[in-house]
Amino acid sequence: MISVEFTELEMDKTYYFSLAGGDLDGNISPSSTVPGAMQPNRGPVAEEVPQSVSVRKTERKSYTIPVYDPEGYSWTYTFDPGSAAASLSRQGDRLILAFDGTAVETETYSAVLTLRDEQGVETVITIPYSVTYFLPQLLQSFENVLF
Repeated sequence: MISVEFTELEMDKTYYFSLAGGDLDGNISPSSTVPGAMQPNRGPVAEEVPQSVSVRKTERKSYTIPVYDPEGYSWTYTFDPGSAAASLSRQGDRLILAFDGTAVETETYSAVLTLRDEQGVETVITIPYSVTYFLPQLLQSFENVLF
């Protein structure tokens, strides 16, 4: 098996690759030519990101978000939590997104996660979340009970 790596190819250009095979007896096959083009660099991908989050005023929640770069580049992140209720930390190729309802007043917020690969390509993800206060609800009446 022969492997060849091409470097410094430019985007938006078509390249033509031609290959012919030969053996030790001097037989050479006709060459085969195929066109090829550079694929655009895609930004890092975050999986299992919650579409929206609702956390009670007395509750804490966390989500594990696997992240990878399709081209294998290393990646970094920035995070705008939107309030003191949201936080983010990195553990290897995973981000831990946490919400603490006790940290803020009840309201709706948005957190913004930006992933950036070493080539500068970004993926921006907005995660709306709300901190709510649920009053206890009577689910069943009890007869003949004294308090």
